[in-house]
Amino acid sequence: MMMQFNPPKETKNHKVTNKAYVYKRLWNYLMRYKYRLFVALIFTVLSNGFSLIGPYLTGQTIGAMENGVDFENVFLYGSLMVIFYILSALLIYMISVMMIRISKAVVFEMRQDVFNKLNRLPIKYFDNNQTGDIISRMTYDIDTINQSLASDVIALFTSFLTIIVSLTVMILTAPLLVLIFAFTIPLTIVLTTILSKVVKQKFRIRNKKLGELNGFSEEMITGIQTIQAYVIEHDVKEDFDYINSETRDASYEAGYYSTAVMPSVGFISNLSMALVGVFGGILYIRNMMTLAILTSFTLYSRRFSGPINQLSGLFAEIQSAFAAAERVFQVLDSEEEVKDSEDATDYDPNGGNIHLKDVAFSYDGQTTVLDNINVEAP
Repeated sequence: MMMQFNPPKETKNHKVTNKAYVYKRLWNYLMRYKYRLFVALIFTVLSNGFSLIGPYLTGQTIGAMENGVDFENVFLYGSLMVIFYILSALLIYMISVMMIRISKAVVFEMRQDVFNKLNRLPIKYFDNNQTGDIISRMTYDIDTINQSLASDVIALFTSFLTIIVSLTVMILTAPLLVLIFAFTIPLTIVLTTILSKVVKQKFRIRNKKLGELNGFSEEMITGIQTIQAYVIEHDVKEDFDYINSETRDASYEAGYYSTAVMPSVGFISNLSMALVGVFGGILYIRNMMTLAILTSFTLYSRRFSGPINQLSGLFAEIQSAFAAAERVFQVLDSEEEVKDSEDATDYDPNGGNIHLKDVAFSYDGQTTVLDNINVEAP
């Protein structure tokens, strides 16, 4: 018969599961390196600015060839595009290096904080939480946060900046075509809002199951001699298969729903581009728009839609990092061992005999560790 595996119940901290609270805690870690982060954000603005000049110059290049080729302007705009794109690429490289260093420093401090916190926690915490699950929080969960900090912070800022600048230019050049996005943008927002709740919950379950799997594996490996001595390898294997299948299903569901976001948003983005092409062509045929403006608007609309698609991809990574951060901060916010008061007196072991009669003890008030214990120590 298969033994039912019941992992220790985790103490629920409603404060940690609050999204604003978790973001604030992560932001506090980043603020320890605020000057580096500020420089990275400045470089991001410059890089994005150089990159967003490209569509305008492309439109001017096409315009210089609309009524006969103006080679002087064509070479001028082409040369400027090359220069701006090279500068943008160099800045992006510098930003990547800076964010990797910042994320590594943050993760180093976070692991130190968790380790130091574990040394101050009471025994009952380790009785209620598996060793493997604690290790999973210090390794896998913090690594997940590291990956998100190294790329997602700047990517989010870049995406929002690109969206704002592109939309502004589009409104100034062809306000009629911008009305297309008045339909597609709300549709995208509704879709991502609905999926965000589902994906966050799926990643939360996946991380919890991974912790349970690590905890069970650590306990079984540590007690392998006992398992073999009692010849219960088959029962242990069935328990492992049960936990492993639950972890597999949870990982599949998290990946399934997170990967469904980007194709859905991509479809809406491609729909908006198709509408821009159709209505933009009509305006050009009726001499309501020049070829240079149509070209620039089309490129800017692609730049506008690109970050939205990118945000849908980042969205899954951020939800995964958020679920990991919840588990890490649950450790950091756990109640510590009560310290002795400053005027506490030392216990004198020579004070007399010690008698324990019918003693029962439990860490969590549910699972009895000691029951009906009688001890006499002369």
